[in-house]
Amino acid sequence: MKLGGGRMTKEEDIDHAVGLVLNKKIGDHVDIGEKLLTVYARDDLSLELIDEIYQSYAIVDEFVEKPILIEEFMK
Repeated sequence: MKLGGGRMTKEEDIDHAVGLVLNKKIGDHVDIGEKLLTVYARDDLSLELIDEIYQSYAIVDEFVEKPILIEEFMK
């Protein structure tokens, strides 16, 4: 939403050119230098948004079980 790809009310516009690609997901192995996330934005990201993105990740040394996806849960 903060990039413009979502809306709080149905009257707000959606920018279909912005979004995120999660290159790594919960439980994926990550090597040093690997891309975790690709951000598509029309403007430069604010430092606040960059910090929020960094804070959304926790890279740990121990195994993390992948969560059950909605598609798998609905089967």
